[in-house]
Amino acid sequence: MNKHIVFILVLLSLGLALASAQKLPIGSSSVKVDGLISDKEYALTVPLNKMTLYITRTADTMFLALSAPTKGWVALGFGSDRMDGASIFIGAVTDGTASLSEQGGRGHGHNQVGDPMTVSYGMVEDAERTTLELALAAGDVISAGQSELKVLAAFGSTDEITRYHASRDRLTFQLN
Repeated sequence: MNKHIVFILVLLSLGLALASAQKLPIGSSSVKVDGLISDKEYALTVPLNKMTLYITRTADTMFLALSAPTKGWVALGFGSDRMDGASIFIGAVTDGTASLSEQGGRGHGHNQVGDPMTVSYGMVEDAERTTLELALAAGDVISAGQSELKVLAAFGSTDEITRYHASRDRLTFQLN
């Protein structure tokens, strides 16, 4: 009897995992990478753990934005559902100046990468939220034949990008 319950729970978990993966089709874009999110600017708006992810994919470009309730750093990662092996983009606004650092996930940490991806970004920090917007070459994020895109999202409570995150989340998008 217990084996049947475990089997049913495994099937339910698998079904929830598959159901939670959203489709990310290729479309057109009117995204302006400036750190400001306007209504209907992105194809998908995904509420996460305390954060909101915005994403649009065209044939050539991935546009992403992450808005979080912090005056600290915000980060988006790709290529893994964990930090290890992920390409991570960490943005912070310090003394009114925005900066972006591309890091490579190593175990439970990250290091500056030697050959960064081509990226444009915009950041806005106000009294309640910090928003990071990225435009990446689609080929840098999605390999030929890749069927899913794993995305990490996190934010910290300070501008020190080596500090542990205050919140994090991960999700998977199905690619067409």
